[in-house]
Amino acid sequence: MILLKDRVKPITPPEPAMIARLIVQLDSNNFADRVKAQTALEKEGDAANDILKKAFEGNISLEFKRRLEEILTKNEAVSASSLRQHRAIAPLEKIGAPAARSLLKSLAAGAPQTRLTLEAREALQRLEGSARRSSDRRVPVP
Repeated sequence: MILLKDRVKPITPPEPAMIARLIVQLDSNNFADRVKAQTALEKEGDAANDILKKAFEGNISLEFKRRLEEILTKNEAVSASSLRQHRAIAPLEKIGAPAARSLLKSLAAGAPQTRLTLEAREALQRLEGSARRSSDRRVPVP
């Protein structure tokens, strides 16, 4: 349990102002600024996807649209490190002990709409549902 707690951390939501600034830089006249902004947005991962999807609204240039699509595609792909984090959810759910539930709760409190946060929330809901079902099956002892 300690090993998982050290290696699996909740995803922190990105600062909307920083993401907005990087999105503006994606449409910069300077090529180096566009590349830097794209790299930085890719590092944010799926935590920035909601804000990036909103950038499609309005009249945007073809290159800006292409860069947004590339970033979203990369952010939605599962990297090796994120795959390790996602694989930690199943054993935590299976263990179901208070320490495992606590770690799941901390993961579920991460950046909304990220894959890891959503999976942790779903695991907690399944655990709560199974706990309710098992308590319903208990026969009271007279």
